[in-house]
Amino acid sequence: MASDPEWAERVIEAPGAVRVEAFGEVGMSIKVLGKVRAGEQWAVTGELRRRLLAAFAEAGIGLPSRSVVVEHAEGFASRAP
Repeated sequence: MASDPEWAERVIEAPGAVRVEAFGEVGMSIKVLGKVRAGEQWAVTGELRRRLLAAFAEAGIGLPSRSVVVEHAEGFASRAP
């Protein structure tokens, strides 16, 4: 993003991965730090996330999701409110 003309003025120091923060059941958290102009943190963060999602999709990497399977015993009657 620091080399992209559209974002270069907002980014003072290019974002970079610092460390893996945590591993979870469906993914991991990675700490990413960079420096941006005052008041631009939310726009830059959103664009960085958008680019990461696009890169993951291009590489065939899907995002994890949880699924819930609900089974009910025979004779169970569900009622709508």
